[in-house]
Amino acid sequence: MTYCLFYSNYRMLLDFPNLVSFYFYKNLGKTPLLETMPLLEIATVRLDYYCDDKCTYGRYDDCGDAECKGCHDYYAPDDYDCVFLEGLTEATDLELLAYSEVYLFNRDLKWCPTFSKLKILILSSWFVAPDLSALTWFLQHAPLLERLTLKLSKVPNNLVETDGSYNPLEQSAASSHLEVVEIKCKYVDEIVLKVLKYVFNRDLEWCPPFSKLKTLVLKAWFVAPNFSPLLWFLQHAPLLEKLTLVLSKLPKYISNTYGSYSPWEQSFVPARHLQVVEIECKDVDGTIRNILKILNASGVSVVLPRN
Repeated sequence: MTYCLFYSNYRMLLDFPNLVSFYFYKNLGKTPLLETMPLLEIATVRLDYYCDDKCTYGRYDDCGDAECKGCHDYYAPDDYDCVFLEGLTEATDLELLAYSEVYLFNRDLKWCPTFSKLKILILSSWFVAPDLSALTWFLQHAPLLERLTLKLSKVPNNLVETDGSYNPLEQSAASSHLEVVEIKCKYVDEIVLKVLKYVFNRDLEWCPPFSKLKTLVLKAWFVAPNFSPLLWFLQHAPLLEKLTLVLSKLPKYISNTYGSYSPWEQSFVPARHLQVVEIECKDVDGTIRNILKILNASGVSVVLPRN
């Protein structure tokens, strides 16, 4: 279904019980109510700017304004919960793309059942706001997920700043079958670092020790929050001998997070075999000095680049 024109004040009903592959792309009006497709295997959905499921005030919950066409009569004409995503829950391969201000997917996740067969998932930037709760939801409710691709583009500032304003999920757990997380982006900006922090830190919480690791190279993602990924590797790679840290210029909010967050409460015990830590950077700034404090306290030799 491509470039179809749906009503703007009424949700149509779509029912395809025998469909195996579903393609819903750049349609206009209110997104229709989608019935479950028991035989579905592959689905691609793209909700663009002309989708009417947008709040005038950029909210993901109901703004309560009767003049807001996106929120008023959201569930009309019938009283139902999940509008669209429940119809896709039988898929094994799923791509969900949406204009960043379209809230339909975010609202649907409150009521959507588990994606019990899903193995491959592609998400665009809509999952970023608010507070990455949509990403958390899929990691909790797609138990067989093996490959996750995140396509990140520029996100409006008002969506970035909603971090923490809406969080329907109280717990976090990664899919036990997840093998690959691929992030596609043009630039490593604040949003990309936020996602990297989320993915790596939650992965490390469940990861067993790297019992044979001797040489390790890490890029700037390890810095936030509070260098916890760096501390994790120093604690869980007992045979580590050489560590190289490749640091580029970081946003100020990242550089200033030292000491603000610590998911691991135990005292710091470095890898006993660690002999050399090499830091590749252009300038010795506050971030570098904080790293030096951590490593010097444990008696580890640090090599800095020569100016």
